[in-house]
Amino acid sequence: METKLNENRDILREIYNKSAEENNERQTIEELYKFIGRLEQALENVSLTKMDSTLDLRIKELQEQIDEKNEKLQEIKSRHSLKNILSRISVLISHYVSLLDIDRKNDGVELDIVNLTLKIASPTSSRSDYLWEVGSGANWMGYHLSVMFALHEHFLSLKHNFVPSFLLIDQPSQVYFPKDVPQAEEIRTFSELASTNDDFNQTRKIFEVSSDCIARTKGKFQIIIVEHAPEITWQGVSNIHLVDEWRNDKALIPKDWIVS
Repeated sequence: METKLNENRDILREIYNKSAEENNERQTIEELYKFIGRLEQALENVSLTKMDSTLDLRIKELQEQIDEKNEKLQEIKSRHSLKNILSRISVLISHYVSLLDIDRKNDGVELDIVNLTLKIASPTSSRSDYLWEVGSGANWMGYHLSVMFALHEHFLSLKHNFVPSFLLIDQPSQVYFPKDVPQAEEIRTFSELASTNDDFNQTRKIFEVSSDCIARTKGKFQIIIVEHAPEITWQGVSNIHLVDEWRNDKALIPKDWIVS
């Protein structure tokens, strides 16, 4: 009996030892699986990190391109900003003013779109004079012509221009022209005409500045002037075409158009 018990103890001890070894083996396998799992996660994290870096680099490249485009856009906006446009128009106005009989033709001119007028730089102070402060019908006429010519020249410089490219002016010489106009047969040259009165010189400048505007706009702009000055007033001035002369019984609107 005692021998049998000893044999059973030996069997149980062997089973226990095997179980312990298997348990250790099982724990080792579990640890190995855990290690492999952590390693796979680490590798995935590394992969994601590399991918994020690539995306981040691409984002930076795109942002640089956006910044470059924005810089060019700002340059375009700057060229077309209201301030720069008004500055350019003011330069054009000053050009036409310099060709006319205006008291302050050498003073800077600024188009004031808020008050719908002009501001003329004062040569003696930092302030500017408004158009109504400079006085004289001749000044006002000259400045108005200059503004109209400058605006149309600007409009025609645009890629898309929706402003009709013509201007109708009725008797711009009215502020100059004398009441007694010599008849055509009494004069032979403009010099003879101008010698009778300096107002004829000032009237001629209106046609000269109109011709200058036509030349500067390369013939894309038409100026229609209805005027009572004789043809000799614009003698020798280019870009001038006499359509007709309406005097006495010959009128702009023919009599046979009038229903009695």
